[in-house]
Amino acid sequence: MIWRASALVVTLVALVRVCTSAPPGEVILGAPTDASINTPEVREALKFAVDAFNMRINDPYMFKVGKVIKAQSQVVEGILYIFEVEMVGTGCKKGTEMKPCNKCYKAEPTSKPYTCSFEVWSRPWLGPPVIYKDVCQQQSS
Repeated sequence: MIWRASALVVTLVALVRVCTSAPPGEVILGAPTDASINTPEVREALKFAVDAFNMRINDPYMFKVGKVIKAQSQVVEGILYIFEVEMVGTGCKKGTEMKPCNKCYKAEPTSKPYTCSFEVWSRPWLGPPVIYKDVCQQQSS
């Protein structure tokens, strides 16, 4: 009886392994895939995350994306956009005439950059996107 249970477990593990692995170059359905930061939907999702970051961060100046480390999308109930970015300070003060943050110059080196992981869940039929994950770590000098 024990050998039957063991055989069943081994079979199930093998089946799960086969069903959840894909040959190199193939995509697993429903898994996150790399996304081009040049597509309008991806850029809009990242802008949404950056705006939320700037609203919550306790700094008199705006931050912008200095470097995109990772950009992915995943089809869920809608689309989940997954980002890992480096946020850098700018010379644009919060509360002044808003110009696009990407046009702001980089601030003095006294502003330490952040490494952030954002997840933005887009379900247009329910309204605006939702920040699903917003975790940032300020980089050390």
